Amino acid sequence: MTTKPSKAAWLAAAIAVALGVLAGVAPAAAAPMPKAGTILEDQLGNKVDAGPALVAGHVVLVVSNEREAAASLRAWHVALKDCLPAGACIVLVADLRAVPFFVPRSSVAASLGREHPDLPILLDWKGALAAAFDTGKAGVAVECWQGGRRIARATGMPHAAALAQLGL
Repeated sequence: MTTKPSKAAWLAAAIAVALGVLAGVAPAAAAPMPKAGTILEDQLGNKVDAGPALVAGHVVLVVSNEREAAASLRAWHVALKDCLPAGACIVLVADLRAVPFFVPRSSVAASLGREHPDLPILLDWKGALAAAFDTGKAGVAVECWQGGRRIARATGMPHAAALAQLGL
């Protein structure tokens, strides 16, 4: 279970900035820094620059490319929130690249905002963050990161075996 350094640097940077509360650390020399100005927005309109900060700490990143991504993301959030170590953070990302061009983005965001006002979900319209994940046929990828390195990965909906794969 290894990841190319460039993916690790990119994911770690996006996570740290998305949370806005974690301290940054320098990337490995071979890992290029992501470009500043890669903006992701959550369903409530909060904009996040997925720029040059890297994560320090324990982060669980959940990415879904399913039509009902919010339901999958909420299910993972519920399954993870009580079994993570103290100080760990959960980042939820909806991969929306497959949404047809004629569907107004504002209506998708507004619908998610009404249905999930308590659950910040980053809306990734262009795959700026989600492209680094292979959600596969399962439609959902979950990765645990610590100190800027991926330590575990699972796919699909939350269940005992998936939580065990994540070491939880």
